[in-house]
Amino acid sequence: MTEPRVSLDDLTSDQLDQLYNRAEQAEAEVRDLREEIRTATIARTDAERARDRHRWYADDAGRQCGLQRTRAEDAEAANDRVRQLHRKASHGDTCVYCAHGQRLGYDTTWPCDTIRALDQAQQPTTTEGIAPHAQAAADAAPRPTLAEVYLATPCDACAHTLNWHDNKIGCTVRLCVCGQFQQPTT
Repeated sequence: MTEPRVSLDDLTSDQLDQLYNRAEQAEAEVRDLREEIRTATIARTDAERARDRHRWYADDAGRQCGLQRTRAEDAEAANDRVRQLHRKASHGDTCVYCAHGQRLGYDTTWPCDTIRALDQAQQPTTTEGIAPHAQAAADAAPRPTLAEVYLATPCDACAHTLNWHDNKIGCTVRLCVCGQFQQPTT
C-alpha cells in the first residue's frame, strides 16, 4: 500500500530524512546498474574481438593450409616432370636425358645422379676435398640449436611473437620493420 502523499509543508524532519535516504539509495542503484552495463559492454566487445581474431586465425590457417597444399602439389608435379626427363632407356641401362649429350663424359647409367638425388630422403654431407684440419675445425665449431617454435614464440629480430608474422610481409605490427620471423636459438 502506498502512503498518502504528504505536502512539503507538512513533512517532518524524519520523513524528509527518509526521502533523502530513498533518493540516495536510488542514485546508488543507478550507479551500480550503469557500472554493470559498462562492464557487460566491455566484456561483449572483448568477446567480439576475440571471436573476430579467432576467425582471422582460422581463415589464415586455412589459407596457409591451401598454400602448403598448392606448394606440395607443385613440387610433386616438378618431381614428375624431372622423372619424365630422366627415365630409363628402353634399350639399355642408361638415363635417356643424360645419355643424349647433356652430360658427355659422365656416368649415364640409370638411375642417374638426378634420380638418386630425388629418391634420397636427405642429402648426406660429404667431406671429400676438405682438408682434415678444416674438417676438424668445422666439427669443433659450436652450432646453435634451434628452439621449438610455437605461436607465442618471440622473434629474435623484433620480439613480436610468431602469430604476428606473415610469411609474405614479415611482422604485421604497425611500424615494425622485421622482414621475416627469426627463430630463436637456445
